[in-house]
Amino acid sequence: MQQYQKLIYTVCLQFVHEPHTAEDLTQDTFLSAFSAIDRCEPQYYKQWLVRVAANKNARTT
Repeated sequence: MQQYQKLIYTVCLQFVHEPHTAEDLTQDTFLSAFSAIDRCEPQYYKQWLVRVAANKNARTT
């Protein structure tokens, strides 16, 4: 999961255009993802994390 941290931060930053908010949303994304990790197949983690990040950002903008 740590390998996707930059990607998720970039996705969040594209939504909010504010580095500190993007950091918070990145953390929220990973917290949500870890609590539901058993719902996703490992080969789809990257796509799934991007979707979780997009959903988090859609709720904050």
